[in-house]
Amino acid sequence: MEKERGRIAALSLEDHTKIAMGYPSMTRYPQPHPGYPIPYQDHYAQPYPKSYAPPSPHACYNRRSYHPIEPDEESGATFVRYIFLMMIIIIVCLCAISLVIWLLFGTDIPEFRVASLYVPTFDISNSTLKADWVMNVTVINPSEKLEIYFDNIESSIFYDSNVLAMASEDPFHVGVDGQTTMQPKLSTSNMVPNQTFKDRVVEKMVKDHSDGTMMFCLRMALNAKSKYGSLMRLQRFKLFCDGLVVRFDGDVGPGILASDMENDCLIFT
Repeated sequence: MEKERGRIAALSLEDHTKIAMGYPSMTRYPQPHPGYPIPYQDHYAQPYPKSYAPPSPHACYNRRSYHPIEPDEESGATFVRYIFLMMIIIIVCLCAISLVIWLLFGTDIPEFRVASLYVPTFDISNSTLKADWVMNVTVINPSEKLEIYFDNIESSIFYDSNVLAMASEDPFHVGVDGQTTMQPKLSTSNMVPNQTFKDRVVEKMVKDHSDGTMMFCLRMALNAKSKYGSLMRLQRFKLFCDGLVVRFDGDVGPGILASDMENDCLIFT
């Protein structure tokens, strides 16, 4: 017993010495009972306060949910509005261009009128026709802004829906608010040699010629190039000059256009 007290006193003295030299005292920790091993002490583990509960093991994991990327509806709507706006702009521009073209080129259409028609020769025998047609066609340009150039002119003369002769004409020009005269000349000699017609057509031509009156039709197709400064428009015109009544002077005499008949031509584009 005395020995045990001496050992405790020696330990106390040793602790005071360590404290004086800067060593921490070990007396704050409970001393093991003599004869038992020293229990392990975790100096870093701190007990949780009573008011704070330890976190759940699942709290260590990030439970954030991920959703698939959805398309941006606002961006899609913006793109549709942009396309719609562009379509409106294009339509407005096309309408404006069409209006300008119509104001410049579409308001004044040239006029054609058969001023005279002369048939110096008209002879039919053995279903074969020999004839010539010489005519003057007045072309009027009513536009005060445009000049018109005509080319690729093709003309043909008809009788009762049958082509009698065809020819090509020279190009010509009509100035601003002006007029000119073209002179188509057609002849059966330019057609296929020994051109023949059906019997009923021959009989009708012979009868009308003997009566002194025949009706012909002039067809023309031509290109019209309208110019306004540096602007230009190309059109293809088709003319129908129907009801050209020709009166003949006897069986062998020439024929001329009746002056009391309307001779204006219809124009199609």
